[in-house]
Amino acid sequence: MLQTLRVLLLKVIKIALLVYLGLIAIIYFAQDRMIFFPTKLPKDFKFNFGEEKWTEFGGTQIHSLLIHTKDSKGIILYFHGNGGALDSWEEVANEISQKSHMDVWMVDYPGYGKSEGKVSSESQLLRVAEAVFNDVKKVYPDQKVVLFGRSLGSGLAVYLASRNEVRALVLETPYTSLLKVGKEKFPFIPDFIMKYPLPSFEWIKDAKAPIYIVHGTDDEVVPFEQGKELAALVPKAEFVVIQDGHHNDLDMYKDYWPNLLTFLESN
Repeated sequence: MLQTLRVLLLKVIKIALLVYLGLIAIIYFAQDRMIFFPTKLPKDFKFNFGEEKWTEFGGTQIHSLLIHTKDSKGIILYFHGNGGALDSWEEVANEISQKSHMDVWMVDYPGYGKSEGKVSSESQLLRVAEAVFNDVKKVYPDQKVVLFGRSLGSGLAVYLASRNEVRALVLETPYTSLLKVGKEKFPFIPDFIMKYPLPSFEWIKDAKAPIYIVHGTDDEVVPFEQGKELAALVPKAEFVVIQDGHHNDLDMYKDYWPNLLTFLESN
């Protein structure tokens, strides 16, 4: 009887282990499709705002949109979220440009919009961000860049701010790490299978520029606590809480624009 129970228990453990390993394998190979939701655009697509810019990267072309404003007070390099492409983000860039009186350079990641290639690794994303940042500096050699990261893009902005002298760092709905966002949804996954950890909590400690973080209390994608934790790591950071704000609607709240514009004007 005991021998039978041992055999049965071993079978149950073996099946459970196989199921677990199977789930891990599925998540590992599917994580790109779970993180990135690009929209492709034809090369002849016409935008409503701005000037198209191209950055050479490893034999591919990375596409950006540069929106100018009259009597510009500076340049913002904007890294958008994980969905869509510049056609769905250009109005955001234009509104920021018009209200801040600053030029806005917004980039599409590999495989997004008109950008060639596809996202393949964390190191590739970071190198793309560096390549675009260098192009921005060539166009604006006498100005320090304001880095603006939204959701997915927050990690890229923090990374650049940790390695470069910039004017300011703005983070909207940021994470402490993309790994932690994944662990919120799949707590059973081991850290080592995640291809895109993007540890903003480590990088932000090396950022010397003034930092502005805004997060909604009801964010359903990146938990509010992650933005709060990130701000707590840097005592000098300005942390703006949007009560009842979600992940994609913060600019609809009355406190969003006055606080952001005041920060940009004073930095």
